[in-house]
Amino acid sequence: MRRHLLTTAGALGLGLLLAGSAQAQDLNLGGTYSITGKDKSGRFRGTATLTQDADARVTGDLQLEYLRWSWSSFSYAPSGARGSARLDAQLRGQTLRGRRYTTTGLSNVLTGLDNAESFQITYGVALDAPNAHGSRVKSVGGRFDGDRGQDSLRDHRPSAPTPPPPPAGNDRIELPARLLAVPGAPEEGRQAFTVRVDGSAASLSIAGPGRLLRAGAPVSGALQLQPGTHRLELEGTGDGRVTVSLRRGSAEVTRATSESAVERLYAILWGYQGTEIDYLEGDVAKTLRNVLPHLPGYALIEDGASFDQRKIEDALKDPTNPRRVVNDWCVSREDLFRYLRRGTLRGIAWGSHGFMEPFPGCPDEELDLFESRVWTAPPSGPRTTDKKTFVREWRDALAASVRTHGPLDFALMHSCCTGAIGSYRDEVWNYTDATTKSRARTVLGDPLPTHDRLRYRSFDALQPQARYLKTYVGPSYYGYHDVNWTHIRNSLEPSR
Repeated sequence: MRRHLLTTAGALGLGLLLAGSAQAQDLNLGGTYSITGKDKSGRFRGTATLTQDADARVTGDLQLEYLRWSWSSFSYAPSGARGSARLDAQLRGQTLRGRRYTTTGLSNVLTGLDNAESFQITYGVALDAPNAHGSRVKSVGGRFDGDRGQDSLRDHRPSAPTPPPPPAGNDRIELPARLLAVPGAPEEGRQAFTVRVDGSAASLSIAGPGRLLRAGAPVSGALQLQPGTHRLELEGTGDGRVTVSLRRGSAEVTRATSESAVERLYAILWGYQGTEIDYLEGDVAKTLRNVLPHLPGYALIEDGASFDQRKIEDALKDPTNPRRVVNDWCVSREDLFRYLRRGTLRGIAWGSHGFMEPFPGCPDEELDLFESRVWTAPPSGPRTTDKKTFVREWRDALAASVRTHGPLDFALMHSCCTGAIGSYRDEVWNYTDATTKSRARTVLGDPLPTHDRLRYRSFDALQPQARYLKTYVGPSYYGYHDVNWTHIRNSLEPSR
């Protein structure tokens, strides 16, 4: 009979292995990472955003900035070239198996990945002690394309903290892991939660940057709850930890915590395009390519060519990552002011047709004051017009974001006449609202005054609200070759 002896060291090693396997089963790779590596185009660095579903399927978007060797500094520096890739894999234990796709802008997003270049991957997940963000994931990565490709994802920032285990006893507070604070529209961050009171009545109280609501009404002071299950609401009001406690008399019987964060939102918005709609896909791709890689840790939210606003609305309700970039391909007037009134904008890029005219319904003494305005688009698509939105409306709405985060990093108003009437001066009255134009003839005379006898107010009025503002005198051009992306990139302070 053969005996197998397990040494102390062997037992310890087996224990660690089993513990590691148990931990791996609970792994969630969802969140953001910094990434370094190489492919056939060269070395790169950048950011990666991974999403993991309940079946441990992991998908990821990689935004890459290519590097080249600088002999002057004896180090790698950005070459100016950029790229993107996508992961689609299955997590088993501490191994990620699937494919890595080389994506080429938005065309692969719109048409699927069937025609994209791809490689089979087997990436390992290395674990360590929890980092500053509470993640045990030290790195994710491996090789692809033979020895020509390599990805190394590090600095994991989880998409949401792991909720604490339920407390002992029968009293329960079940909070969402994260809360979203939207100062201009607090109801946008509102989330439901439940409280179970067992045995006898108890009082519920809240501490930290959050607000408790019952049946939609804010609760002031402690809330008295009778035995049973109660459905309440909670919304974030700032950055920090929110604690909800249940007490009987002076004794705390249970508590739960959640992390609240104020939304930081960059908005890339597209209004009425007219016959120039053929430029839309390219202009969207160019804007994202020049902005998104410079916002590490920010999640992209968009509707795409489906123009399905529900995709954006659902994603904005998700508090997992309060730092996001919304790219809305078809913005109605209602959509526009819903974004502006959130009070959380850090930067905005707007693209549509525009012009100047007196503000509809203005008093008679303002009929000679031409104000820049831009067109939104109906939900059906940006080929046709929706409504005009004027400088004064933008300025008033943006004030909420300035109160929350200070001046925007940038405001790009890429529409004709957002800076001045310019070469359209001889057509100055051609696109004025018919009712306004009729009033002007009565008040100002017929023929109407020429351009040099009129006053003007442009989107330059937003100057105090943005650290970098770009408007256009006369025409702006589809194709976006008239945009200085360096100025916009230099304005970005995503961590602020």
